[in-house]
Amino acid sequence: MRRKAAITSVLTLFSASADPYYQIREEPSHPMAAELVALWREESRTRDPVVGKDIPSRPFARFLSHLMIVEPVEDDTDCKIRIAGDVIRKRYGRDVKDAQFSELFSPAVFRDNMMRLREVRRTGVPIIFDATVIPDDGPSFSYEVVLLRVLSPDERTYWNIVGIFMLDA
Repeated sequence: MRRKAAITSVLTLFSASADPYYQIREEPSHPMAAELVALWREESRTRDPVVGKDIPSRPFARFLSHLMIVEPVEDDTDCKIRIAGDVIRKRYGRDVKDAQFSELFSPAVFRDNMMRLREVRRTGVPIIFDATVIPDDGPSFSYEVVLLRVLSPDERTYWNIVGIFMLDA
């Protein structure tokens, strides 16, 4: 039994992409990221947007390929990826829909990312940052990340929207 756990851990490690280097920003620099944040702020003036009602909807439709919807699971120690657009697949090199957030990063970066997601859910204040990934087997790439709060379909708990906007594509 112990050996199986070790094999699973090694496989999870190999399935993760290279960790990004992050730099926090005050506001988005990517034009589509700025439009998403502006739309989210407008929509959330009266109430938080709701997955399944507001997302997707006509105003958010143009951003869907850039979005990942994540649901907190396991007593908020991880997140399950519910929706992952084409840009998300490009970023991770595979379809990550239904994957756990912990599968995508090293333990240290995963903990930092979970802390940011929780903070956004708690405060409703977006977090924006630039990320650069330097893979061992290819050229580096950069993207901007937008973390937003959204209500779950049952409108009882908060989930997150993660927007990824490629900078060198």
